[in-house]
Amino acid sequence: ADFYVDAGGEQSRGLTSNIKNGEPTEFWIGYRNQGPSNEPVFIRISRVYPIDSKIVYATNRTYYFPGTLIVNDLYQNKFISSGVYYERFDLSFSTASSTTVFVNYSSRGLLGSRKGYLNFTITAYDLDSGNDFYFKENFTTNNSINFTSLLNVSGYMSVFDDFQNNETSSRYTTTGACTLPIITTPNSDNYLSVTAQGNSNCEITFDTLKIDNISIFNFTATKGRSHVCGSSCQATATHAIIATDGDNKVDLYSEAISLGIPSRSSTNFYRYSGFRSGTTWTIYRNGTQIGTGDVSALNSPIYLVIKSSFSGSFGTTGEDFWRIYEFNTSGIRLKRQNGTYEDRVSDGSFESATLFTSSSNIARVFVSLSKEEPTSTSIKYFTSNNNGTSYEGFTPNNFHTFTTTGKALKVKFVLNTTDNLSSPFIPTYTAQIIPASVSGLFVDIGNDGVFELNFSGTLNSTTTPINYSGNDSAINDYINTFCLADTHCVIPFVISTGSGGIIELSNLNLTENINPVYLNVTPIQDLNEIILSPTYTGGTVQFDDLRFDFRGSKNIT
Repeated sequence: ADFYVDAGGEQSRGLTSNIKNGEPTEFWIGYRNQGPSNEPVFIRISRVYPIDSKIVYATNRTYYFPGTLIVNDLYQNKFISSGVYYERFDLSFSTASSTTVFVNYSSRGLLGSRKGYLNFTITAYDLDSGNDFYFKENFTTNNSINFTSLLNVSGYMSVFDDFQNNETSSRYTTTGACTLPIITTPNSDNYLSVTAQGNSNCEITFDTLKIDNISIFNFTATKGRSHVCGSSCQATATHAIIATDGDNKVDLYSEAISLGIPSRSSTNFYRYSGFRSGTTWTIYRNGTQIGTGDVSALNSPIYLVIKSSFSGSFGTTGEDFWRIYEFNTSGIRLKRQNGTYEDRVSDGSFESATLFTSSSNIARVFVSLSKEEPTSTSIKYFTSNNNGTSYEGFTPNNFHTFTTTGKALKVKFVLNTTDNLSSPFIPTYTAQIIPASVSGLFVDIGNDGVFELNFSGTLNSTTTPINYSGNDSAINDYINTFCLADTHCVIPFVISTGSGGIIELSNLNLTENINPVYLNVTPIQDLNEIILSPTYTGGTVQFDDLRFDFRGSKNIT
């Protein structure tokens, strides 16, 4: 590189120098009167392949030449992303978006006239090529749960209500001639009572349980009926499990029992279960199917109703009842014990088993879910592509692009409540890996709003690589605008895409003749020895043609 020194004084000076190859080297400039002169003398850096040269001038000024010096040219072949230099690297876009990479280059020399060229290559790849994956967790089995990592949560099946606390007003409503007690028995084995007495119906709706979001429910119940005969002693007791959207109803199970002479009273203990497949619910009692119902005609949300009814002939009285003990559903909740949610001010953690293992790195994932977050509850969401070694937070129903590399997918949910009668709830979630190709590519060198590269089609293995060959005018325009006060300049390359995908940047070649290079004149006027101390890696740096111009009548004494 040529170093210009504007002296501005009346005396020009001689020069002596000493240089060592590939090591920090010092130069001493001596002074002698030669009379007025405006003829330049300059030093030139001309040997090849010194890398990232740095020259300390007069002990307090440093000039940087990032890249490789080849004869008179400065050659830069590395991009910068997140502070790291790359000759070749990938940019991953989860959706249409922009990102910025940088090129570090010298701002010395005659920027108005220095010329060079800028080349680089863009190659596109399908994002997550070969990793096409879809998984929906309805919690119909426990196969995809890492039970060893569960903390204060119930996975697969969780307690909706164990009826151990008399707080029911926000959970259930009644229809018909029934009340809504939770009965406390001497052994604290509490239950929800659904009882119809006389000629009446009793329906209790589970207001906070949306059964179109869950796959399974089960509960333990005793059910029974009793009657006292009238003149003809005819009676019918009916109990049912019903789905409703508030306006219409579908019976999932209904059983009517005729009661005749003699009068009778009975109670039986049963385990009821409901399983959903699509829009069809199938009901089982002690493992035997007893009913089915298609709820496709109902609008969402759909709620569960437990019904009892009793009707009898003139003079016949009686009742039909359910006594429902712990009621469970599929999905994730905080653990419930003794009527409250455990560790209600602490986090409860659910971690999936490994959902997917790939032969290549997983770049992004799309996780959607259904959830319920009552007041005073919260859920945090995490995912991992390295099998749980580290986790990254994500926003549901959005693509998440990983900052880590890994080939094994997991998800994690952290549940919290400050109300011991409420828990957040996740009845189902979906994890997807969707390969994608970039559609539309725009490169703005210098972030001036002008696209030096504009490609409107789809970028894939057929349409790429794209080799950009252009001049360096945008580079020097940016330096002139923003970097003249500095000895080097970090120039932005804004890269935008019209969709998600992966592009690779490579083969950068920014080359300019950066000679001559101006030095500040102030140290010359001090009339002291001036030390030039270059540091670089490899090759040989040669300084020559130091120009020392006199352009005026300033006295230097």
